[in-house]
Amino acid sequence: MLPFSKKALKYQIRRNATTKGLFGGNKLWLAVFVFQRLGGLKNKLTKGGEMPVVVSDDLEQGGVFAIIHNPPAPSKRSRKKAAKAEAKAEKVGSLSLVNPSKRKAKKQSKKVAKANKLAAKRKKKVNKRLVKPTVVEVGLDR
Repeated sequence: MLPFSKKALKYQIRRNATTKGLFGGNKLWLAVFVFQRLGGLKNKLTKGGEMPVVVSDDLEQGGVFAIIHNPPAPSKRSRKKAAKAEAKAEKVGSLSLVNPSKRKAKKQSKKVAKANKLAAKRKKKVNKRLVKPTVVEVGLDR
């Protein structure tokens, strides 16, 4: 068992390939460098491989098929921010002063309005990604 993690080993190989192969002139490390760069380029061009075929069916005349793209779910961070903003709005809205002066009441209402606005904005941002998938329908009318 190696004392390195896979990530550390990859980093060390990449570093050696760059310093010893590209800058140092060692043919073996230069080949490793080229091999790594070509592999990275292949992954970028092919997006890590082909997508699996979910449905395969022949279309007849007048047939229609739909391509559906589901947007990615909101990240954990954005969900936490939205929940935090909502909790803050609820907390600020639930605060009540016993006998508030006009100035304090006005200040409190501004705080509540601001917190509610922020919560609505965060919620809208999270829900925007959950709205509906993109659907493209294609028909063959030959």
